[in-house]
Amino acid sequence: MKKIIVAAAFFAAMFSAAAQAEESIVHGFLQGNYSADTASDNPDGKSYKRAEERAQIRFDVGQGDYRLIFKGEALYDHLDSAADGKVREAYIDRAFANWDFRVGRQMITWGVGDLLFINDVFPKDYDAFFSGRPMEYMKKGVDGMKVGLYPEFASIEAVVIPFFEPNG
Repeated sequence: MKKIIVAAAFFAAMFSAAAQAEESIVHGFLQGNYSADTASDNPDGKSYKRAEERAQIRFDVGQGDYRLIFKGEALYDHLDSAADGKVREAYIDRAFANWDFRVGRQMITWGVGDLLFINDVFPKDYDAFFSGRPMEYMKKGVDGMKVGLYPEFASIEAVVIPFFEPNG
């Protein structure tokens, strides 16, 4: 019940901000993932190895140099008869002339090329990767703060992540 109240309050704040914003974008998707079990000697009698639906919605609200981003999802797994919802991203972004600032739940990625993770800081969800979900699900969101400084001679980024999030 507490999650529902928090989510309702956040959606009300997003719609209020969107009504006053210069730019508002809302988009999302519905996705179904199904995998049939072709073995005839299935001991548990289930005909699917995977059967789930997923819905994702993203709000992007901007006012001047500020941006408010929210990405949430709902999931229903037919095999476990379980429903779940989670906030993938929820952060405030502020851009200045030579620096920017982001705070909240966000995806932080450094040094990723062709799935070779040289210098990354984000926790990975290998279950999502090996089960065939879209690549965006390989990244887990972290609660943190990111500051980018952009003088003429270099680009500098500092990230503070107060709570450790392990790979899944």
